[in-house]
Amino acid sequence: MTNFSAPGKAFLAGGYLVLDPRYPAFTTALSARIHAVSEHDTSLPDGMATVTVRSPQFKHGVWRYTLSRAAGSPVVDVTQVESPTSSPNPFVFYSVYTVLNYAQPGALTSLDITIYSDNAYHSQPTPPPGETLPRFNSHDCRITEANKTGLGSSAALTTVLTASLLAAYSTLSPTGDRMVLHNLSQIAHCAAQGKVGSGFDVACAVFGSIRYHRFPVEIISGLDFPNKNPGADPQAFVDALKHAVNDADWHIKITPSALPPKLRLMMGDITGGSETPKMVQTVLAWRKEHPAEAETLWESLNLANISLTNEIRSLTELARVNAELYAELMAPVAQLTAVEIAGPDFASPLKAGLVAVIESIKSIRFYLRELTAKTGAAIEPESQTALLDACTTLPGVLGGVVPGAGGYDAICVVAVEDAFESIVAATATDPRFKAIKWLDLHEEAAGLVEEGAEKYSL
Repeated sequence: MTNFSAPGKAFLAGGYLVLDPRYPAFTTALSARIHAVSEHDTSLPDGMATVTVRSPQFKHGVWRYTLSRAAGSPVVDVTQVESPTSSPNPFVFYSVYTVLNYAQPGALTSLDITIYSDNAYHSQPTPPPGETLPRFNSHDCRITEANKTGLGSSAALTTVLTASLLAAYSTLSPTGDRMVLHNLSQIAHCAAQGKVGSGFDVACAVFGSIRYHRFPVEIISGLDFPNKNPGADPQAFVDALKHAVNDADWHIKITPSALPPKLRLMMGDITGGSETPKMVQTVLAWRKEHPAEAETLWESLNLANISLTNEIRSLTELARVNAELYAELMAPVAQLTAVEIAGPDFASPLKAGLVAVIESIKSIRFYLRELTAKTGAAIEPESQTALLDACTTLPGVLGGVVPGAGGYDAICVVAVEDAFESIVAATATDPRFKAIKWLDLHEEAAGLVEEGAEKYSL
């Protein structure tokens, strides 16, 4: 049995800019993880090979595929086994298809994978007083019908499935050969989406909390999948896939970059939703029509993003030099609002760094509101502006953003760790925060990890 987990993400800085390889993005890995428990299935007759993926938290969450290879063809064909309750899951399918055709195992054997997702990935009901939800709570709906909280579930799912399949069908180590894992996961995720995205969510699932520059689109867009194009040359596809994974220059820049000690992320789920692809299309169309204006705005937003990541790195270094003194200096900050931290009555060696973080977040929000006004895309809509402004009046909150591409479904707040419980308590009774539900998670900087079997003894 082999077990892996991959983290969700919070995209703090770099929304929209991340699509351009010139600009970095800052994304943090979260304690909310998607898990895969796999074992070889020896129950089937010789000559019959299947991959079965189960997601027992959702109705009809079973996807079974037969594996076959036509005589003389290098391509491993992956065919879903239909049933009255089956439905397609492109992220599962392309994880299987991509890894099998990359690994080219000599013998096609059967594999059974069970997927578990931590509760923070989907909006959860409020349990009765005195009760708690099960660790992996079940939903009375299909996985496509559950309300997601925007933590990058498809990227984490694709990454953890790719890791399980690599471990089963190749001699590679998913945790040791991370670039291979990254490249395969990006290819499978883009194939499932039907487009080449920025890839930051997959990179975070593989590498953890990082500062990230994206890869050239051409590496993936040039792959001609035979299952999508019956006229594709099978050998050419396999060769191109291996070249893309092993030899292509992805040009990505990945720098580990986590929040400093004593600061934590708070993710707020807001029941609703945003159409991220449509928002991205709107912004990119505006940028194409107004290149000079967009370039100025992009550069300003980039400077604010870089300022935030630099200040976070500086605070992290201060904590490394003298952890005890740093913790002592951070203690009173939990009782102060952002205005008070910047005010004349607060004197501390950490003041300059904390104020710089506060001001960087303000600048990011300012330019995202500019982008909202110019494009008409609801990146930081008025309701989110009011909510984030209210958050900054709470002691211990340095600031917050609408993460990722923006929209109505979440906010992300940077707060002092010791203020967490008081923030949750204050917002529970304040009508300004009636729409928000704080998710049970925190930053957990690691990317993909191999897990022990005891974690899944449910």
